[in-house]
Amino acid sequence: MFHEFVLSYRTGLEGCFGELSLEKLERVAGLLFEAQEKGRKIFVLGNGGSASTSSHMAVDLGKGTLLRGQPRLRVISLADNIGLITAWANDASYEVVFTEQLENLLEPGDVVIGITASGNSPNVLHAMKFARERGAVTVGFIGFGGGKLKEMVDIDITVSSRNYGIVEDFHLSLNHILSQYLKQTAAARFASKSATSGKGSSLSYFFSKPPDSGTRPAIFFDRDGVINERVVGGYVTDWKQFRFMDGISESIAQLAELNLPIIVISNQACVGKGLLETSSLQEITDRFVGALKSAGARVDAVYYCPHRIEDNCGCRKPRTGLLLKAAQDWKLDLSRSILVGDSDSDVLAARSLKCRAILLQQDNGIAKVGTLAAPDAILISRTSEIVESVNHLLSTPSEIQGARV
Repeated sequence: MFHEFVLSYRTGLEGCFGELSLEKLERVAGLLFEAQEKGRKIFVLGNGGSASTSSHMAVDLGKGTLLRGQPRLRVISLADNIGLITAWANDASYEVVFTEQLENLLEPGDVVIGITASGNSPNVLHAMKFARERGAVTVGFIGFGGGKLKEMVDIDITVSSRNYGIVEDFHLSLNHILSQYLKQTAAARFASKSATSGKGSSLSYFFSKPPDSGTRPAIFFDRDGVINERVVGGYVTDWKQFRFMDGISESIAQLAELNLPIIVISNQACVGKGLLETSSLQEITDRFVGALKSAGARVDAVYYCPHRIEDNCGCRKPRTGLLLKAAQDWKLDLSRSILVGDSDSDVLAARSLKCRAILLQQDNGIAKVGTLAAPDAILISRTSEIVESVNHLLSTPSEIQGARV
């Protein structure tokens, strides 16, 4: 009998997903993205099990979608302040416990999500009516065929099940779908914005064709100080100044056998300072990539931030615009990817996106490096150590990558 009960319950939950309108749910995701970009608030409310889902959504949307460098979702669960709820219930009525909170906080354009299995909870109906009158966008997560709430909201996600447990399970699944989708796609959405400033966009050069599908890790390299020697006190502004680091060609050639994208990401403020034209930067890029190819190595793409520090762009490391743009273009799993750099800004950028890092420490003509970021990176002193370190990280699950070699 127990087995039959479980199968029946599962069938009921599957039925909810069968009724789900993906078009409506996609519209809800769009509302949340818009709220994130424009700094609008998202309010979530419900009673009983739906109150728990409201709290859960505030956690998943408010914390679970965080990505350094992008706006945060401003999510508030109106079911969480038990003191305020009981005060309004005692002094006025339980019907207004959500409405009175919205009275303090709601602004036109905010999003209000009402969660109710029956669709007929008086305090939810009262709050959603108030929200629409105040110019908010309203969403209903509803069971039991919709109840009164279905006709009161801008977007309803309604299922016919009349089993409270199944409906609440389904609503919690909607929360997880939305929060995980926002986290996964925010990187791609934000990349196109963060790699652009008032001074122009980041620069990218492709030497291979990006994949049409699939997700895989990549090996990222900083350029100056890793691939080529730094110019002390200046920049590489001419191909004649470009000197490969000892052993780097051999290391990249060995890594090319892994059949993973090899991508260079580099800050090049000399462009923004007017010391180097983009045409000259492209010539230098073509030459060093060609020289590596002749040595049996491979570089698939190069991404540059051409901005000065004071331009406050989103792509200059330690900000993450270059990594995010590359992840979008090459369909990358950044959490399994590896960045080889020689400065704190490289490792901090990697850490922001949970990308693993290798820090090449040496006398490279800049201030002492590794002081801030070293605890989050494998430390090496020679380019000949890169291959072994990369292989170690690729064979180590990300959740235990704290182990150092």
